[in-house]
Amino acid sequence: MLCYITRNKKDLLVFEHTEDYPDAGIQIPGGGLEEGEILEQAALRECFEETGLQVSEAVYLGSQEYFDDITTQMGHFFWLEAPLETPDSWEHFAEEKYIYGHRFVPLDEAKISWNMDILLPKLKEKL
Repeated sequence: MLCYITRNKKDLLVFEHTEDYPDAGIQIPGGGLEEGEILEQAALRECFEETGLQVSEAVYLGSQEYFDDITTQMGHFFWLEAPLETPDSWEHFAEEKYIYGHRFVPLDEAKISWNMDILLPKLKEKL
């Protein structure tokens, strides 16, 4: 599950590990499917777990293989819209072990590691 989270339909949320994993690069929230979940529920849960943001809708954009230096994975991509009052940047403690530094960047300038940007063109079409 991979989540493109926008604010005002023009800024995209990205994050970096603030400690321990400096080589992890710039990422978007995401994760796996838990038992009994449907894809949309998993996207909403991952959004909350990794960002602290509560959103009510996840729009399916498509599924696509994406890769890193080690593996190829099937990603299910969703678009979620953050509340307008969401700050420009913040830190969030996730999974009881990671500190993520979140920030919004202009959608047209977004640079995301690990080929997670593969469906950004589809997101732009939706906006």
